[in-house]
Amino acid sequence: MKNKSALFIISLVALFLMLGFGQGEKAWSAEPIVIKFADPSKADTPRTRAAEETMKEIERRTGGRVKHEFYWSQSLLKSGDILMGIKRGTCDTGDATAVIYHTSRYPVWQFIQLLFIGGDDQYGVTKACNELYDTNPVLKKEFDDQGVQLLSTTAITPSIIMCKTPLRKQADFQGVRIRSVGTIAKFVAAMGGSPNPIKFYEIPEALARGVIDGTQSYVYASHAYKHYEYCKFLLLTGVNHIFVDYWINPDTLKKMPPDVQKIYLDTWRDFYLEHCVKYHDEERAQQLKDFKEAGVESYRLTPEQLVRWKKVAEPINEEYFKAMEKRGIDGKKIVSQYQALYDKYERK
Repeated sequence: MKNKSALFIISLVALFLMLGFGQGEKAWSAEPIVIKFADPSKADTPRTRAAEETMKEIERRTGGRVKHEFYWSQSLLKSGDILMGIKRGTCDTGDATAVIYHTSRYPVWQFIQLLFIGGDDQYGVTKACNELYDTNPVLKKEFDDQGVQLLSTTAITPSIIMCKTPLRKQADFQGVRIRSVGTIAKFVAAMGGSPNPIKFYEIPEALARGVIDGTQSYVYASHAYKHYEYCKFLLLTGVNHIFVDYWINPDTLKKMPPDVQKIYLDTWRDFYLEHCVKYHDEERAQQLKDFKEAGVESYRLTPEQLVRWKKVAEPINEEYFKAMEKRGIDGKKIVSQYQALYDKYERK
């Protein structure tokens, strides 16, 4: 009888182990995976608030199996070093702004800096860029070849121009000195203006002293630096649209169980975008209200004016298309795909 009882107990234990209960108990009691996150900006901006809440949501969705350590304001790595820092494992994830800081590594993705493509909607730009990464083999390869995994792009509010005088037609640019860089500087020159590439922090003094008459900027940046004290005309029609990008070390991702990996990637694509856009919309609305109260006139180009501006921009955009052609890449097809996706996702 005792032998039968012992055999019964042994059988139960064997069944217990075969069903994986022991493994589940081990996984449940394991220490959480701690992920170091680095960001060049301070906490509690619209973007960084959304990023932090996204990672807190990941912790919630994974039942605490993932935890994050936050390093804001370049406290772990300088802005230009975050991409390689993620690759080397100095941090596990972060905002690297790779396409802007590392242009030579991402020549194909430079299409995002072309003039008057896509549109002004942050949600539409971000959705289009994320989907291009998922569906365009050339763009996906260029990102993946750097040895880091994309979590999400993040469209910054469109580039705008603040000026002491309104800029609606080409004649309005004649002799106007505008702080500008990159493709926008080329556009200012093509319109007959005088581009000046001074540092961004030098703009308020340059405006006050009359060294420049206006500046390429973003609504949030012009608000922070109080450009409205000198410039009373704000062109809201976006000239171009850049994005920053979040990445994770692939080895860090592989350490996670498959279900946690999926949660991590999915949360960055849905939760993050929803909250980032919400916070940016709220901030932008308040800042435009502040501009109005400061006597700033906000305006947009008419459809006819926009057509003429685009015509002037065509030779500048053509430089990118020719550079891609030399690489055997159809740059115009990429821009066409991007435009179609933007039109699909733009909030009307």
